[in-house]
Amino acid sequence: MSSRRVLFYDVTEISRLDRGTGIQRVIRETYAALQRLLCDLSLIPVVADILSGDFFPASYDDGFFRAGAKGEPIRPKAGDIFLSVDLNYKISEATIAVLRGYKQKGVSIHFVIYDILPLTRPQYFNFKDGWFDDEDFILQFTLWLKAACELSQSLICISAATMRDVASWIAESEGVRRPILKTFRLGTGHIPEPEKASEQVAGIFDGSPVFVMVGTVEPRKAHALALKAFDLLWGQGHRLKLVIVGKCGWASETVVSSMTQHRLFGSSLHFLENLPDNELAHVYREADALLSLSEAEGFGMPNIEAAVVGLPIIARDIPVFREVCGNGAYYLKNDISDVELAQEVLVWLERRREGAIPTSDQVELPTWDQSAKSLLSALELQGALTHP
Repeated sequence: MSSRRVLFYDVTEISRLDRGTGIQRVIRETYAALQRLLCDLSLIPVVADILSGDFFPASYDDGFFRAGAKGEPIRPKAGDIFLSVDLNYKISEATIAVLRGYKQKGVSIHFVIYDILPLTRPQYFNFKDGWFDDEDFILQFTLWLKAACELSQSLICISAATMRDVASWIAESEGVRRPILKTFRLGTGHIPEPEKASEQVAGIFDGSPVFVMVGTVEPRKAHALALKAFDLLWGQGHRLKLVIVGKCGWASETVVSSMTQHRLFGSSLHFLENLPDNELAHVYREADALLSLSEAEGFGMPNIEAAVVGLPIIARDIPVFREVCGNGAYYLKNDISDVELAQEVLVWLERRREGAIPTSDQVELPTWDQSAKSLLSALELQGALTHP
């Protein structure tokens, strides 16, 4: 039997349902980077069986993780590493018991934490919605996080803001064990030069200023606020466009209906659902600014994607956006109203004419390989790199 150590990479949720979310992009990009970087450590994606709780090897082909044919479950040995990089919030008692067994054998277990917003901002997640299979998501998330705290040698957070939230939650929660808390910085890749855009997308860009929002449509993202602010601007005769790019998430029916039934839908207002990456690249490269209005985030990947192509960023002033964007964004006050947002859009346009807006080239942009190296550093596995 080989004595080579193994990094088991948990992809349980993404193998069952790949929605193309930001978290799932991180899972794919990090795995691909680890494949490129590791030489002294085997990398095996694994999936938990719902009934037995055991983990089985998975495959990764063409950017998709798939559960393999059931054979023998994995048998980690002392010195191996189990990394729960996926948000498997439906973790079962059987799986928790299996992970306890791994820990007793000397396997080091680590969970990546993207955010704990369902616990710090429950008002945005307290819905029995089809997105959550009409189940109690907050209860499931709480059980998952408690299990992560019990089992983990370390919780590896994607931002310092998330790490602070986790530390506070543990301190305020009775009987919850505190593992070591660490961070690693997410990466970004090259935004491709767009191919010829569809008529629908290309037709948006006609010389009028275009403001784009990117991300799943769900309550905390503040799409309703943006729509009200732009309604005011359109009512005042300003020729501006608002483009919303993202999938319909939970509790999104009202705001999506407000968009699709708007009198200016298809002219000054656009909702682009399930936009392919090459079309999204066109939007990023042709828009005038990214509107990043989310009330709470674990990181904020659209800000990074905008910075890659030099798209200016207009962001709500929340701690994680300050951490990620630094001086590379134009900040709005946290409790901004629709009237104030409308005014800020006009102020930003005037400052741009004067050349006085922050530029997104000040945003730090690590590659996915650099991100994976920071993750390996958090795991204390720098020695497993091909090129440290």
